[in-house]
Amino acid sequence: MKKTNFNALKGRATEEAIDTFNEAFGDQLYRSRKPMNPDRKKGRYAAEVLTINNDPVILGGMVYDDKNHRSTETTRRYTGGDWSRALRSCQNLKMHRAFFCTVKVQEAGMISIGGFSENSVVNKVTLRTCGGSFDKSFKKRDSIADLPSPLSGHSCTMLSDSYDILVAGGSRNQMDNAQSSSYLYSLEKNEWTQTGSIVNPRFGGRMVTVGDGVYILGGKERNPEVYLNSIEQFDAKSNDWKVVGRSLIKPRAHFGLALVPRSLFPQCS
Repeated sequence: MKKTNFNALKGRATEEAIDTFNEAFGDQLYRSRKPMNPDRKKGRYAAEVLTINNDPVILGGMVYDDKNHRSTETTRRYTGGDWSRALRSCQNLKMHRAFFCTVKVQEAGMISIGGFSENSVVNKVTLRTCGGSFDKSFKKRDSIADLPSPLSGHSCTMLSDSYDILVAGGSRNQMDNAQSSSYLYSLEKNEWTQTGSIVNPRFGGRMVTVGDGVYILGGKERNPEVYLNSIEQFDAKSNDWKVVGRSLIKPRAHFGLALVPRSLFPQCS
């Protein structure tokens, strides 16, 4: 392999150019030198994180330093002790996204929904591969129907034993109030339908599927900002939401969430 002048490349390349280089040659370079991460000295927020084949993967978000904040399309996978570009195994998001939501599809990819892209809120939905091939149970589509409305700061999850996706909350533009709208995507029909609204409009909440249950937690109202600790449950039979008796100990928005096996905490019910 021809020797590459890394210093010259770093001096003139944009983030996207470096990622393109890494995607083309990173598999060969990784054995001798870790691929360059142009964001290694920058912060990142409003991103999404998944675990795919036991590797954490961070998607999109706002990348910032002392000079500016900007949305990004990059995907980075934590391998070998380094947040490298995900190389050929994991595609970028195809468009800049922050304040969006993502669901994992098997151990092979992800569907990214809406978000803030450069200067506007979008309704675009895309499927990208990451580390594997989809089995026959997933009907892969060349394109996925757009959201009925642009949204950022919304929440989403995949329903149990299904590839249907539920989306709720968020806002339609940067000056908008938090919304209560909720939409259900059918993979079979490739279309979105509106469900019953969530009880409390919320921006920056989190949604999770636990067994057969679907819950939306936390978030905040906007104009004025009021942080929420309430939890709502979705009824798949009636397509309605209801507030449950339990709540978060502390109101919060734009937070991380991870499911913990009940076997680790048998006292929890």
